[in-house]
Amino acid sequence: MAGMPSARTRFVLNEDVAESAARQAGLGLARVGGTLQRATARIVRGAASHTVTIGVDATDAEYAAMVSAVGVWKPGGAEIDVVRASAGLVKDAAEDARKFDALLRRTSDGEFYLFVPETDAQPSAVEDWTRPGAIGYSSCFPIRLDTARVELGEVEFGDTGMCELIAAITAACAVMGRSPSRVAGGSGARAALGGRVTLANFSGVLDAAMDHLADTLSTMRHSGQNGKPRAMAARLLMAQMATRGTHAQGGERLELAERMVEMVGHEPEAMLRLGAIQVAAGQDDAAMETFAKACREIRGLNQRCATDPMVYVMSESDLGQPDAMTLGRIAAGVTLMYATAAENTMTYLRDDLMEDLEATKRFAHDADGMTLMRNLTERLCRAAQPAKAAAGAAGGTAPRTRKRRKAA
Repeated sequence: MAGMPSARTRFVLNEDVAESAARQAGLGLARVGGTLQRATARIVRGAASHTVTIGVDATDAEYAAMVSAVGVWKPGGAEIDVVRASAGLVKDAAEDARKFDALLRRTSDGEFYLFVPETDAQPSAVEDWTRPGAIGYSSCFPIRLDTARVELGEVEFGDTGMCELIAAITAACAVMGRSPSRVAGGSGARAALGGRVTLANFSGVLDAAMDHLADTLSTMRHSGQNGKPRAMAARLLMAQMATRGTHAQGGERLELAERMVEMVGHEPEAMLRLGAIQVAAGQDDAAMETFAKACREIRGLNQRCATDPMVYVMSESDLGQPDAMTLGRIAAGVTLMYATAAENTMTYLRDDLMEDLEATKRFAHDADGMTLMRNLTERLCRAAQPAKAAAGAAGGTAPRTRKRRKAA
């Protein structure tokens, strides 16, 4: 290991300290040059409120590549500390990860997994971004993005771009794992006793980490190797762009989202997020086409939502921020309603929905928004029905509204 770059370790131990004794005391060691350096810095009980520690259980070359990829980058002013982790098994990684903010572990056959510590009282919001979740509004537009694990597959650390992407993914996941929802707030006594605490300036650090991940993914050249990390980053970033602020706005955000959809193979969730971002960018015609495709795809899979999308649509319409991104999410929620509704309810669904939306805070004074919703529901009525039925509906009689049904 001579000449291997070292992370920002907190202690340097003398050569005369027996490695076995130090390990028995809980000090993972790495031989760097002529010294034995402390490798698992997180074993210094108490996560500093301004430091994120990443443990790497991999080969010496892979560890060195991770150290180099992270370098002296300080997202939002936070320290990213890359340290050696003791070798272990994937089945033990969830427990071993408690020593760090994230643990990157390599299996004997070259597969990589990323683990972020969680407890039953403070679980992650998303199990694994490397695979699409069950279809639903809350999975398309989650309030929280933090994950418990990421299955990265085989990774070639000799590819600089891929190594930088893995480093950016790991850092972002580690930062999310230090959110108030995952750890105790504040510092002081709890930190001194070894508890994990909320990262200082959490929102600023997270924004910087996600921006860095977006920049890394955008500049990365596609290659024939493992695409799991790219797809994982694309899902995570699209969810972030469709739910909260990002450095990319308007056309720039849309361009980035369109590239990301290609990375995940036009998954329904990705299409719904793209459609929402297209609405936010003022690309209504493109959004209509995207939502219609998503509707047909979901109906073809015969998927159902665990929770009625109507609940989320009405909540966003009454309580959401009065911005274009909220309008995009409402349109995506309406698409989910049509994608999972029975075929014989399409017209009634349209009529009832329009009346309900007109009474909400969002649409009571938003004529343009209501026009978008009407056009979207007409398009979805056709997209959600078999071709023959859709053709008949297009030339059918005037819509039967709720008021007409009441009068009948």
